[in-house]
Amino acid sequence: MTDSFYFSHDCDAQHDPKIEKMVRQQGWEAYGLFWAIVENLYRQGGGIESDFEQIAYTFRSEIVKVKRIITDYELFFIDKSGSIRSRSVDSRLAE
Repeated sequence: MTDSFYFSHDCDAQHDPKIEKMVRQQGWEAYGLFWAIVENLYRQGGGIESDFEQIAYTFRSEIVKVKRIITDYELFFIDKSGSIRSRSVDSRLAE
């Protein structure tokens, strides 16, 4: 058994306007991918490499869908080093 890291999850996250727009345009699979990316951000200390092809392969999804989730909805951003980050994750990790 591996150690697991806990992070808080807003119980009404699906009603965030940005997430509602993402689900409306990309379907519920995008919501699952969103949380999988968030989990990876926590596991990696806040940032992951912006290799959309690898992320899509890891989650058995389409590159275009993964890239849109990361870049189109202001849920994530790519920092100067090229890492995918989330302002929400960053602020919670700083607490």
